Amino acid sequence: MKNKLLVCILFLLVQNTYSQEMDLADLQKLVNTNKVEIDSFFNTKNYKLVKEEISNCENLIYHQEKDQNNNYYAVTICSKENVVEFYNNDMKYINDLKTSLIQNNYQLINIENEVKSQNNNLVEFYKNGSFEAYFVSSKNATSDLVLISMVKENVISDKIIEVKLSDDEINEAINKAKSNFSQFDKAIKDTGNNYKKFMLKKGFISEFGVEHIWLVDVRYNSDKNNFIGMVANDPIHVKEIKSGDFIEVDKNEISDWLFCDNDDFTYGGYTLQILRNRLSKEEKKQFDEENNIKFKQ
Repeated sequence: MKNKLLVCILFLLVQNTYSQEMDLADLQKLVNTNKVEIDSFFNTKNYKLVKEEISNCENLIYHQEKDQNNNYYAVTICSKENVVEFYNNDMKYINDLKTSLIQNNYQLINIENEVKSQNNNLVEFYKNGSFEAYFVSSKNATSDLVLISMVKENVISDKIIEVKLSDDEINEAINKAKSNFSQFDKAIKDTGNNYKKFMLKKGFISEFGVEHIWLVDVRYNSDKNNFIGMVANDPIHVKEIKSGDFIEVDKNEISDWLFCDNDDFTYGGYTLQILRNRLSKEEKKQFDEENNIKFKQ
């Protein structure tokens, strides 16, 4: 299991900690947004920000005292991933959350024993595209607390791109993505787990023109021979879809595609490469560092 746990959350073990129960949609929202919206989310539930540390990542602790219980959530915001963590000992809630993960197409990857600091823990790991969920429980019969972690890996800055019809470079990149689409198609259908982080870009028609929007967590739909992905951002002009919606897309609707191999090299992203090349040297460096992009040449 990846080392994602905040050091500052460990002090919760010695307290009476029972986090307010949030459903899967809440947890996915928390790891798929920014600090302003995270603050607003917790404020509506009467939580207070009690600790904030900024280094390479932004580490936040939210607290609520309710019914003589101390409820805590730890949130980490990084360029490569966002994480929300909390403890809970309500087995009904925990089992319901696991059921919800399966119903929402998460896969149980493994159940493994992990030894840390002489503590023997049981780890369950679920994954759906860039979303991951961990359940860490002690095999010590005297402890019934379960540490729950929801993680969202960030591949690229999910930007909406509005392209003028006269932008020859972008239009050439779109044509290149279409002509080389068989590379994406082969990778997403690969059964050897050699590739990950599949994304597609689709153009959506509005009264103002075409908005090209990234779809993340893309999966192949064998029943219809098409693809299903989640809208990465709220469109500017297109009103019939919003961030978080899952939509179907046919290969002839695609304006770009992107995926990574297990060495984190990025394939495709033809329009993204054009837009990156238009950045200054400093902007390119910041873009690459924030998004962990390594294009395969």
